[in-house]
Amino acid sequence: MKIHLNRFLRRVRIHGGEFDTSARAMYRDEVVYPLQAEPRIVRGSTIERKQMSTKTTFKRIALVTVAALGLGVMSVAPSNAAAQLDSLAVSLASTTQNTTETLTSTASVLTATLAGTKGIDTLTVTASIVSGPAYVQPVLAFKESTTAIASTSADSSVQTVTPNDTNTVSQATAKYNVYLKAPTVVGTYVVKIAPTGGTNAAAVTVSIVVSAITIQAPSATNSKVFLGVSATSGITDRGAWVQGAEGSRYSGLFEGYGGGLVSNNQADTRTISLPLAGTLIGGGAWQLYGANTAVPAQRTPVTYTVSGPASLSLQTDATSLYSTFYTNTSVTESKLGTVGHDPYDPASQNGSFWLTSTGAGGVVKVTLTMGGVTLGSRSFSVIGVPTAYVFGTPTKTVTGVGETSSVTVTGTDSILTTTGAASVYAFSSDTSVATVNSTQASTVVITGVKSGTATITVGNAATIATSTITKTLAIKVGAITAKTVAFTMSPTAPQPGEKVTLTVTATDASGNAVGDGSRNLFSSTGITTSLAVQGATWTASTAAVTLVGGIATYTFYAPTGTGLLTVSATEGASTDNVIAAGTAAAITSSVTITNAGTDAATSAAEAAEAAAQDATDAALDATTAAEAAGALAQEAVDLVTELSAEVTKLMTALKAQIDSLTKLVLKMAITVAKVAAKK
Repeated sequence: MKIHLNRFLRRVRIHGGEFDTSARAMYRDEVVYPLQAEPRIVRGSTIERKQMSTKTTFKRIALVTVAALGLGVMSVAPSNAAAQLDSLAVSLASTTQNTTETLTSTASVLTATLAGTKGIDTLTVTASIVSGPAYVQPVLAFKESTTAIASTSADSSVQTVTPNDTNTVSQATAKYNVYLKAPTVVGTYVVKIAPTGGTNAAAVTVSIVVSAITIQAPSATNSKVFLGVSATSGITDRGAWVQGAEGSRYSGLFEGYGGGLVSNNQADTRTISLPLAGTLIGGGAWQLYGANTAVPAQRTPVTYTVSGPASLSLQTDATSLYSTFYTNTSVTESKLGTVGHDPYDPASQNGSFWLTSTGAGGVVKVTLTMGGVTLGSRSFSVIGVPTAYVFGTPTKTVTGVGETSSVTVTGTDSILTTTGAASVYAFSSDTSVATVNSTQASTVVITGVKSGTATITVGNAATIATSTITKTLAIKVGAITAKTVAFTMSPTAPQPGEKVTLTVTATDASGNAVGDGSRNLFSSTGITTSLAVQGATWTASTAAVTLVGGIATYTFYAPTGTGLLTVSATEGASTDNVIAAGTAAAITSSVTITNAGTDAATSAAEAAEAAAQDATDAALDATTAAEAAGALAQEAVDLVTELSAEVTKLMTALKAQIDSLTKLVLKMAITVAKVAAKK
C-alpha cells in the first residue's frame, strides 16, 4: 500500500533558493513505504543536509522563536482586560443653567456603556472644566442603571461603571446627570467628560450656558404653610415631628405624624385635649414660592404672629434648641439663613416653628407674612375642661304616654369649644308626667307617664343642689290616642293646578298634641276628595298617620277646574270616639277652587259688551240729533232767504226815500241861495 505524504500549507513553508528540509517533507511524486527506508531517499536527504545554506539555518531559528513566543502568549492570561463596546454619549451637547442652581430638569444626561466582566473590567468617567469665565465644579450625579454596578457618589466629578455579572462578559449601562455645582458667574462653560479603562470610548463635551437667576416676589397663592398638632398632647422629638416616621422632610406635617394634621388649603378643624403648660403641642413649616413655582422667590425675614393659648418658638441657629417663646405677639426673624429655617437645610426656601401650650383652652392661630405678603394662616383648637352642657336634638318632639325618647348631652369649654360627650346625671321636674334614667350617662332617656309638660335638668353631680354645671330642657308628653282630628288647607282659595298643603292636627283629651309616631287616625278608607286632585302625598286607603308634634302634613295639586273641593276622612282606631265604641266622626275641610284668569277674562268681556252697547246707543242718539239739527238748519235757511228778500225790499224803499230827500235838500239849498242873492 502506498501512502502519499501531505503537503505543508503555504503559511508554514520556509522558501529559499533551493529545496531544503521543508522541501523534503513536501515530496509529491514518490511513494513511501513505512516499514523500510528507501536508499535513494536516505541518500538524497544526506546530500540535502550537506547543502543547507546559512540563510536556511536562520529561517529555522526564526521559526522556532515565533513558535516559542506564541506558546508564551497563550500560556499567560491578562491581569485586567480592556472593556469592550465602551462608549460615552450625552443627551444634550448644549444646555442651560442659572446661577446658584444645581441639578435642574434642563441637565444633560451622560450615558456610559461597556461590555466586560465584574471584578475585571471598569469604565471610569471624569468630568472637568475645559473653559469658562470662572472655575466651578462639574458634577456627575447618578440618574439610573439596571445593568451595572454604578457609583453614586454625591457632588462628585468622577464616577465608575462595572458590569453586574462575574462569570460572563455582559453589557452594562449607567446614566448620570451633568451639571455645574451652584455657579456664581454667568457665561458659557464647557465640561469635558473623559473615559479611562476602555479602548473605544471617546471623550464628550457639554456646553452649559449660565444665566443670572430670576428672583420673584413671594406669592400668597403658591406659598404654603403647614401645621401639625399632637393628638396625644405632648411630643418631645422635634426632629421626628418635622421629618416624620418615614424620614422624608416634612412628611410628619404632610401626613399627620403624631395623629393630626391641619395642612395647607385644608379646613382648620383639628382639636386637641387641654395639655399641661409647657407641653409641645404642635409644629409647623412653610414653603416659599413665587408666581412661577420653578423659579425661586425672594427670601426676606418672615414675621410670625401667634394668638391664643400657645407660645411660638423658632430655632435661633442650626444647632440650638427652641428656647425663646412668644405668646400673643408678632416676631420677625433677626437674620436670614438661620432663624425660622429648617435646621437640616438652613439655606432653603422653607422654615419651621413650634407651638407650646400655655395650659389654657382656646383657638391657636399662626399667621406668616413675608415682605407684606401673607404666606398663610393656620389655626386649631385646644379643648379645655367642660364648663357647660349642650343638649342635642331630642328624638321626639312629643313623647307618647308609655313610650320613650332620648337626647344626648355634650360639654363645652369656656370658649364654647365642644369637649365631646358629657356623662351627666338627669332629673325630672314632674315624675308624674315624665321620668328619666337614674344612672349617669351622656344620653338621657325620657319615659312619658301622662299628658303634660315637664323640665329635664342635667348636672355633674348626683343632685341638682350639688351640681356645679347644669342644663335644662323642656319636654312634652302626649296621649297616644286623639280626642279630635282636624283638617286645614292652605291656600284657602287655590287656583286650578296650584299646590295645596293639607295639615292634619291631632290633640288628646287634655288638649295637648298627640305623641309622636304612627297613629291610626283614619278608617281604612283613608283620605278622599270630592274632586280629582293630582300628586297627593298621602297613601290611598291608609289609616296610619305619622305625627310629629301632633301634626302631619300632606300636599296635592288642586283640580284644573273650578268649584268647591272637599277633603274627607273618617276617624280611625286611634281616636277616642272609636275606642269608646262611639260613632266615628267625619273629618272634613273645604276650599273653593277659583280661576282668577278666567274670571277676569269673563268680566272683561262683559264690560266690553256693555261698552259696545253703550256706544251703539250713543251712535243712534247722535243720528237723531243730527237729523233734528238738519231740520232746524233748513228752517233757518228758509227764514234767512225770506228775511233776505224782505231786507232787499226795505233797502230799495229806503233808497228811494233817500233819493227824494236828496232832491228836496238840493231844492232848499237853491232857494236859500237865491234869497241870499236878493239881499
